Amino acid sequence: MTIAVGILCSDGVVLASDSCATSSTTIAIGQYANSNINVVESQMRKIRIIPDHSLVIISGDVGLGDRMFHSLVKDRNEIFELKKHYLDIGNTIGFKMVEQITNSNPKAKEGGPFGVGCLFAFCDEGNFRLCEYPSSNFLPEFKSESFCFASIGVATILTEPLLAYASKIIWKHKQPTIEQAKLVAAWAITFAISFNTAGIRGSIQMATLIKNKTSSKIETHHFDEAEIVTITERIKAFEDYLALFSNGS
Repeated sequence: MTIAVGILCSDGVVLASDSCATSSTTIAIGQYANSNINVVESQMRKIRIIPDHSLVIISGDVGLGDRMFHSLVKDRNEIFELKKHYLDIGNTIGFKMVEQITNSNPKAKEGGPFGVGCLFAFCDEGNFRLCEYPSSNFLPEFKSESFCFASIGVATILTEPLLAYASKIIWKHKQPTIEQAKLVAAWAITFAISFNTAGIRGSIQMATLIKNKTSSKIETHHFDEAEIVTITERIKAFEDYLALFSNGS
């Protein structure tokens, strides 16, 4: 299971997720055996790079996600054809991933929920793009200055209210910077993980898509363990400040 958020910033894109992967083998629990838990859990990198310099998170079945990712890497030259409009890029990505979904699950051809979602970040003609592919219909939804965030996975009911709160109260309905978005993205994922819902566990993962200030090249950056510790400490300080404020301090 996966929970992931993406934020389109004024100077790039931030993606964040949990890090837990679960096996497909489950056992029934509960008084009436009406709930299932996964038998095996492990850590995996959920934010992946598509050369050159695109980021993707795919929620849902791990094997299907691997096949979708392989298709995107293999066909990246066709996807990012020169002078192609960003909406056409979004459509091409969607078509290729839906092809993998329907080949793996014939029932998906009937138009039901796909059971898989995706966040895709790339740069086009100097403009950063963040596209959400919802699990309900997998139609591309590009984020904008006025609606700059997205969330996919099994606990969006937990993450989306925090993102909406940040957009209204912290960012004042404007696009945040990468630095501002990192804290909120990590905060939302940490909050979801704390509920331990449906296999959402492990440490935070985070990556950014940015322009190098020296070379002007587009670069991806995965946060290492030390950087995750630093952002986690900032979350604790932020929550402590909110607690003090609510007490009238």
